[in-house]
Amino acid sequence: MIVEGQKVQARWHHSNKDWYIVKGYHFTKLGEFFTVRVEDLQENSKVEISVICDFCSSHYNLKNSIAVSREHHFCDRNCYNSYRRINGSPNNTRVKLDCFNCGKEIEVKKYRYDAVLNGEQEFITCSRQCQNELIGKNNRGKNNRNYKGNVKKTCEVCGEGFEVAQNRKDKARFCSKECQIKFLNSEPVNHVRWVSFNKNKTNTKPQRIVNEMLEQLNIAYENEHICTYYAIDNYLSSHNLMIEVMGDYWHSSHLRFPNISEFKEMNFKNMKKDKQKHTFIRNQYGVEILYLWESDIVNNAELVISLIKEYVSSNGKLRDYHSFNYTLIKNKLMLNNDVIVPYFLRKHSELKIS
Repeated sequence: MIVEGQKVQARWHHSNKDWYIVKGYHFTKLGEFFTVRVEDLQENSKVEISVICDFCSSHYNLKNSIAVSREHHFCDRNCYNSYRRINGSPNNTRVKLDCFNCGKEIEVKKYRYDAVLNGEQEFITCSRQCQNELIGKNNRGKNNRNYKGNVKKTCEVCGEGFEVAQNRKDKARFCSKECQIKFLNSEPVNHVRWVSFNKNKTNTKPQRIVNEMLEQLNIAYENEHICTYYAIDNYLSSHNLMIEVMGDYWHSSHLRFPNISEFKEMNFKNMKKDKQKHTFIRNQYGVEILYLWESDIVNNAELVISLIKEYVSSNGKLRDYHSFNYTLIKNKLMLNNDVIVPYFLRKHSELKIS
């Protein structure tokens, strides 16, 4: 605490002259010292005054501007820590409250709690994860600044109404996956309609290149051939074989993502779908799909053409079905010694796919 009744020496200055004259002090000369009561000092005065430590009761000097701004005073850090161990925070700087996301009880600094009460801060969470989850919840639907409202559509199979976001109003046709499957299985003509509707999927640069290669080799093919639940990029109708064109980014090539830590949620979702399609085609149709990867299609066309020819001539029997595991040496297709298993065919435990 500040010692009461003490008097100190101050110096006359342009900035304090009027202040002290109003307080009743007689002005003498700028720069001269005069005696002033501590309670009459300006709050920003740097004159040192005597204060008492709140823990050990010893007297020590402190600038007036600092002394008046503090509720408690301590002569050193040891006294501050000792006081806090016994009495807690001297200024009650921490407050208990519940996390705004998960409800876990946490302690935060009082100024953050006051900021929420005053509307300066929206919420307080226990962790960065809870903060991100809460931001995500608050930005969904109508709370999203880009929200434009849902559009009502009618399912082409069951006739039930359903709502979709504005960006899907031209693509959404069914209220559920079940209705989509019923549509595809109802009549063969629906397969053609479905392929036509999804023609944008066959218009990527790697897909166009593969189509040109198949035409160059005089191999008949169908784009987006429907196999019950799945569409195959290229179905070689004369050979009952299948080719998938794999974009390095969307299908998580090891060349594009050397470390699993770089994956996003989208990568795991796409890998799960690729795994399910591969297993279904192999079990239900008895076909091992040939996977042509974007880097090879764009940068190593001769290798890809040789691999397609080998795939067809061997009736779909290859030592490996991924283009990045092959090398073309003197026009001879060679399997690399270090064969790489694509991410989507690795164990789920390794990739932590739920």
